[in-house]
This record gives sequence, C-alpha cells and structure tokens, in this order.
Amino acid sequence: MAAVLKEPPAIRLTRDELCAYAGVYHLTPTITTTIRCTEDGLRSERVDRPSVLYLPELRDLFFAAGQPRSRRVFNRDASGKVIGFSDRREGEDVRWTRTAEVPR
Repeated sequence: MAAVLKEPPAIRLTRDELCAYAGVYHLTPTITTTIRCTEDGLRSERVDRPSVLYLPELRDLFFAAGQPRSRRVFNRDASGKVIGFSDRREGEDVRWTRTAEVPR
C-alpha cells in the first residue's frame, strides 16, 4: 500500500516576519532567485521559470502547494539574520546563499 502525501497546514506570519526572508539568493554565480514577501507567503522568482508561492509551515520552513516532498529551510546567522536557504527535496539539501536584500 502506498502512502498518500498531503500538504501540511500553513501558519500565519506577520508581514515583517515574511519580509525578513526577502532577498536575492545565489546557487551559483549565474543561477539566482529573488524572493519577495506577500500577504500569504514568499514569492520565488527565477528567470525563465514561473514564480512559485511558498507558504510557511513553521518559522524558517516553507512549502509550495502541490509539492509535498519539497521544502525551503531558511538559515540564520548568530544574530538571527537570514543568510540563505536549503532547497530540500527528498531529504537532499541544495544550499543557496543570500547576496542582497529586496526592498519591501
């Protein structure tokens, strides 16, 4: 019998909490994504790809609707500032580094 994957319930974060994640993130010097805060979650935008809305599951943990096996796990430095995220798929992490902030 196969397990049916379900999406987790989303929580509400304040706009200020969501905007703390906004920024430009790099996987490589030529692969970047821009994350913007919205009323509901985070909008991730990459060149030549459709944008994706990520919803908060927990603080620093987000998921995209329809992608129950994938998560974005945000990383913070010792002062609590967001410095990057891991794109976690099937338990494998691909690490992105925050290189710039995006105006609200």
